[in-house]
Amino acid sequence: MKTGKWNWFKYTNLSRAHWLYFFTSLGLISGILLTLPQWSAVRTYPLVPVIPGFFLPTELHTLLTIVCLLALLGGLLLRQYRPLLTSLAIASLGILSLLDITRFHPWILHYLAILLLFSGFSQSNNNQRTRLLDAARVVVGGIYFWSGIQKLNSYFVSAVFPWFTQPIWEFAPELLLGAFVSFGLLVPLIEAGFAVGLFTKKFRTVSVLGSTGMVLIVLFALGPFGHNWNSSVWPWNIALFCSVIVLFLKTDFTFLEFIKRIRTNTAALAMVAIFWLLPIGNMFGYVDGYVSWSLYSGHVPEATLTGDQLLLETLSPAAQDGRLSYVSWTHTEMNQIPYPAERVFQSVFISVCERFENDPSLRLEIITPEYFNTLNRPVSTYSCK
Repeated sequence: MKTGKWNWFKYTNLSRAHWLYFFTSLGLISGILLTLPQWSAVRTYPLVPVIPGFFLPTELHTLLTIVCLLALLGGLLLRQYRPLLTSLAIASLGILSLLDITRFHPWILHYLAILLLFSGFSQSNNNQRTRLLDAARVVVGGIYFWSGIQKLNSYFVSAVFPWFTQPIWEFAPELLLGAFVSFGLLVPLIEAGFAVGLFTKKFRTVSVLGSTGMVLIVLFALGPFGHNWNSSVWPWNIALFCSVIVLFLKTDFTFLEFIKRIRTNTAALAMVAIFWLLPIGNMFGYVDGYVSWSLYSGHVPEATLTGDQLLLETLSPAAQDGRLSYVSWTHTEMNQIPYPAERVFQSVFISVCERFENDPSLRLEIITPEYFNTLNRPVSTYSCK
């Protein structure tokens, strides 16, 4: 095969690397375009900088977004400049995320990790490509594994999963509802099992097929024929599934062979630390849920503003009966879900209080599920004082 030619059907390291870059860049471009208001500084939902006091003029938010999109597009079209353009996209996206933690969603972390690998490895060397792909396999496997583990709780089974799959079982609720509720008990183990199975020679094909079924269910449930909800993650689910195909299909390494192979792969070991070990800290409150792949799990905190209805309507038309949930607020304004952390919710509330001169009617309610008992969901209430 000539160098530089894509050859999908032979599954060479070169073609795998090219397709991985393609799906990652295209998925990130799609996600940003679907959430453009999020990347602006002109919005009612306040910015929450990762580093307190870090800010840039409004115009620079727009400029950095444009630079990121053009760099990603250029990386797809101009292969000879790909390392430079990839680094430019990473820098722009990193600064934008530091300016507002609300932008730092799980799909951003996934895409950033893959792009960082491409900026750090030479793709002209087959051994380097193998190391890049192995590190990417660690990333994708960790996402699937912890997405499953985080769902191992009673609230997911009793509330989240029935809501999530409602567009499917409502076709025959009397027949299917009970089956889907029961199936919810197995979903966490199945999802985590697929993640482990991807690294085994015996169960790899089954795991790839299983991930196919998972992405179809997710896209139907959240898509236009289902809840029509959170479209920013639609391209991410597709890109993640395509990454599974690119990275694992028609590979013949065993689990032990893979472990031996990554022992000297610094990038892969770093990805093990971030995507496999770091989420453990979420169990004990040391790591945020989104960095631990707690998506639709029932584990993350929720926040709601209460106050005068007319006042809340100046923030969002989603306010109803004197209540405005952060989820409804951000989804209506930015087509995005808020970053679920108590300190972030409180920071947003402080900004709202300052905007309305500490209006006494304003209150913040935060529901914080206990990690090991998610049915226990205590509520904390704050006033502007």
